[in-house]
Amino acid sequence: MLVHEFALAAAAQGKFWPVESLLLADAKPKDREELKDIAAQVGLDQDKLWAELDAHNYAPIIVRDLSEAKRLGITGTPTFVVGTQKLDGVNGLAALQ
Repeated sequence: MLVHEFALAAAAQGKFWPVESLLLADAKPKDREELKDIAAQVGLDQDKLWAELDAHNYAPIIVRDLSEAKRLGITGTPTFVVGTQKLDGVNGLAALQ
């Protein structure tokens, strides 16, 4: 949950894709200290970031996303949905390009 909230907070600062690249480069679970390192690497405003994360500002979005993913039968990331077509995994990203 923390990593998902972290990605959304990064998106709010215009840094989703740099953060996503670093998160996908090493798929192991991340703790708060590792996320602080990633935030520093991409230049996030950490005071704002951690205030939003501690307040769980993005939890309602995540709950909505999880519900939608379940409805669509999505079981992993990344998954892209274009219209009615579902593109799974990194190969799905290549297909989009």
